[in-house]
Amino acid sequence: MATMDIVTRFFNSESCDIHFNHGDLLEAIWTWTGIKPEYRQKVAELLSLLGSLRPQSSERKSKWVVIRRQLRQASSSTGLQAVSERSCF
Repeated sequence: MATMDIVTRFFNSESCDIHFNHGDLLEAIWTWTGIKPEYRQKVAELLSLLGSLRPQSSERKSKWVVIRRQLRQASSSTGLQAVSERSCF
């Protein structure tokens, strides 16, 4: 069962944020997405802009549009092209 399946089964998904603090898990995510180590800090900074916003809030959705555009623009140099083929970027 995926993490989101567990969260949505027991909690209201609109009121839940999932934070990854475990270094090995974060490293696995970076590796899976194909983002080169030298660009991970910048990508993390962009994604962290969403961190304090409620998952379904209009502010988060509007910020995601801007962040997604920035990530796509950087995709040729950061390795995010591989991510866009596997996820919602």
